[in-house]
Amino acid sequence: MPTIKVTKVEFVGRVKEREVIVEEENVVPWGQEAALHVVGRATPRVDGVARVTGQAVYTHDVQLPGMLIGHFLRSPYPHARLKRIDSSVAEELPGVWVVWHRGKRPPVDRLDGREVFLEELAYQGAEVAFVAAQDERIAEDALRLIEVEYEELPFAPDLPSATAEGAPLVLAGSDGNVIDPEGQVYERGSVGGGAREAEVIVEGTYTTPIAAHCRMETHGSAVRWEGDQPTVWNSTQSIYGTRSSTAEALGIPFDRVRAIYDYVGGGFGSKWGAEKKKESTR
Repeated sequence: MPTIKVTKVEFVGRVKEREVIVEEENVVPWGQEAALHVVGRATPRVDGVARVTGQAVYTHDVQLPGMLIGHFLRSPYPHARLKRIDSSVAEELPGVWVVWHRGKRPPVDRLDGREVFLEELAYQGAEVAFVAAQDERIAEDALRLIEVEYEELPFAPDLPSATAEGAPLVLAGSDGNVIDPEGQVYERGSVGGGAREAEVIVEGTYTTPIAAHCRMETHGSAVRWEGDQPTVWNSTQSIYGTRSSTAEALGIPFDRVRAIYDYVGGGFGSKWGAEKKKESTR
């Protein structure tokens, strides 16, 4: 007869109760002589040969007839305001199809509720302009021809300065640099009781740098339009996330977007949608 077990699940300090239905089984523990076909044995990856021999197709391997290459021009400053941008010379370069920036907006100029190209650039690497060209070399040459004038702004290089009173805002128009000033309290045990019973107390402040998603494959997309239907090859962990975010950005029905991915060179939670790559669909 099945039984209901109540267990507690903890994740990042948050505890929730979960009910689990456990079917009654007469499970016999494995003995030393048990014939095990998986446990204790090396199990080859079903896609291992394809990955190490170059047969696996990643997004970067997708080469479509007449495909354009897109590149972003990015801010070199940790915090700056865009004062002037001139892409006229880049636009005249043979092989350049389109240049977009704050002064020459793309058809889709808002993604996830925010403008694509902002006047105030919040971090080094923020998108300033986008170029689509016939090949990689032309796209890179065009980026170098774009004239940009920046106004450098104050910035906070670390956590103490970012949370100090009067710190420069990371995002213009926000209420502050701390998302949840009240925080979330998770209690377990007694800190005071433990301190009273401890023979030695060591106090210190310990910090670590941000842990980026260290995937071997970078983000990228390839897009082919067939009539009014885009097919998107995307380095993603979520096919449906790619379809829905692309459809939303383009203002078209979800079922008109086709998304394909064969292999992903790592994501670790950083590849759930199409993000800025949705611009390539235009």
